[in-house]
Amino acid sequence: LDLIMIWTCAILLSVFFSIHNLFMYYIFQPYSTEMNMKNPFYFVLNMGVSFVSGLCIFIRPPAPVFTVIVIAATLIYAALSFALVRTLGPRTFRVR
Repeated sequence: LDLIMIWTCAILLSVFFSIHNLFMYYIFQPYSTEMNMKNPFYFVLNMGVSFVSGLCIFIRPPAPVFTVIVIAATLIYAALSFALVRTLGPRTFRVR
């Protein structure tokens, strides 16, 4: 059972961070054509997500609790990001 939870967490965390990077790119347009970071919101929100994920190392929640939290966070974040990119993406995303 523990092995199934580890694999589930690993797969869902990779899905979460893939969705997170795409969401941040489409909504905040962090880079210029010279690949310089120009949007401070991108940096701040990325640091917040990194802080929360790093905090899990120190808190060390039990495996079943952590797996449920990862599943819920991934599903909620995916639904919200898909909805926001679909509605806000055409206004915020442009090739610069």
